[in-house]
Amino acid sequence: MRSSIFCGPFIDSICFSYVLLLMWLIRGWEFDEIKQKSSSTEKPNYYKILLGGKMKKLFMIISLSLILCFMVSCQDKEAMAELEGCKAQAAVKEQNKEIIKRWLSEVDKENFDIVNELITEDCKVYYAGDTYGREWLREACEAFPQSFSDSVHIIDDLIAEKDKVIAQLTVKATNTGEFMDTPSTGKQVEYNAFTVYRIEAGKIRELWMDHNAFLGLMMQLGMELKPKEAEK
Repeated sequence: MRSSIFCGPFIDSICFSYVLLLMWLIRGWEFDEIKQKSSSTEKPNYYKILLGGKMKKLFMIISLSLILCFMVSCQDKEAMAELEGCKAQAAVKEQNKEIIKRWLSEVDKENFDIVNELITEDCKVYYAGDTYGREWLREACEAFPQSFSDSVHIIDDLIAEKDKVIAQLTVKATNTGEFMDTPSTGKQVEYNAFTVYRIEAGKIRELWMDHNAFLGLMMQLGMELKPKEAEK
């Protein structure tokens, strides 16, 4: 990120060329002045020649100093702009992580009003090859505690990148109710899941659920897994 169009490789090249031009001019000035004094019938005043050379060198030093100050100032502004940009991106990532942490925490507390608070109205939920909406997600959240008590989502890792957050989870619960026409087993279940969220304006806009995690849950309960029958 460049803080200004005046702070870049193009301007650096111009400054460097200007420095070379100044050095060439000063050398030319000194040589011409000594040459003119030497060819003159008057006795050359080397003190004046030396003084004139010093003044020109002083002019060159001041010009070089100004150029260096300009270049350093541009680089400092560029570095500060990049630093501020990195800080802003890091802040957004942390905010998105906090949204997911709060979402999972409130679901574990069975506060299902959090769906309307943190899930956009037109949210898309991708699960097992199908796409669902916010109401389906709320129904799924409300149905789970009817079959499993004391459920908890343990966050093993959260990775945020741009507007997405990937959650690596360990879910623990106890099967205390009927689940998919299967009587309660009383078993404690534990399975791993990966879920991807896309955050937009502080809310979850898209959600990719891990279907393999659900299959693992069914296997722990001793349920028979059957392939989905093709539609005729």
